Amino acid sequence: MGPVKTAVRAEVTGRRHGRPMAPLPSPAPARVSVARRLNDEWRRLATSSAFRAHLRQWPVELARHEDGEQLLAATGRDGGLPTVEADQLLAVLIALARHDELAARVVLQRVIPGLINAAVRRTSGRPAHPHHLFDDLVATAWLVIRAFPIDRRPAKIAVNVLRDAEYVTCVRPHRLRSAGELPDDFAGAERRLAPTGLDGRPLDHRPPATELAGVFRLGAASGVCRRDLAMLAAASLEGWPAAEVAAHFDVTTRTVRNRRARTTAALAAVMRAAA
Repeated sequence: MGPVKTAVRAEVTGRRHGRPMAPLPSPAPARVSVARRLNDEWRRLATSSAFRAHLRQWPVELARHEDGEQLLAATGRDGGLPTVEADQLLAVLIALARHDELAARVVLQRVIPGLINAAVRRTSGRPAHPHHLFDDLVATAWLVIRAFPIDRRPAKIAVNVLRDAEYVTCVRPHRLRSAGELPDDFAGAERRLAPTGLDGRPLDHRPPATELAGVFRLGAASGVCRRDLAMLAAASLEGWPAAEVAAHFDVTTRTVRNRRARTTAALAAVMRAAA
């Protein structure tokens, strides 16, 4: 393009009918996905001095790794390692995770690829939905990890965390018994859940949401807001999408996600205190 055309184009762009044109509004910044934020957070955390110091306090099979990246690789995140050895490391981590948030964070990072795959598979043909479903899966997976019954399910840790998170988030079709009330007794709801064992088959006939239900009961007894618990239970135990929870409780989907994050943190604090 010659200098004359360049100057004319600049003049036309800047003025119309003799009046300066208002600049076009900048596009809204793209929403940074939860997966991206989690991965960015992990990269900062895994090699930090704080993580290394904490790592040295863990059992020797974990502490022998130099940092979080090495430990994550050893849990089988990148493949190429014997499954049994990687699973044993995850078992040690998830046992710590009940009272150690950093251990839970390592386990969560290990299963993020599986959660992404589940979100994409469950929303096939609906390309705008995987991000929202992934958010719900992450929230459920965090609760599953913090309440994982390692004594009863000591193997295939990643598989079971993914299965439980997907089942509780996506499969279970039932609804809470009333609009704004958290049931005091989850026993009936627990019985409606299909039980799962180490390979997905019943071993002890306890359903995957049993531990989650116990966490919710403990939270309610410890003073966590019952309405917030009901909203989280609707998504985590009943499988409602965020939009449905928002409509049901007459709030926005952003409020649902904020309450979910706040309530999940409150439940984690309750579990630490009870440990």
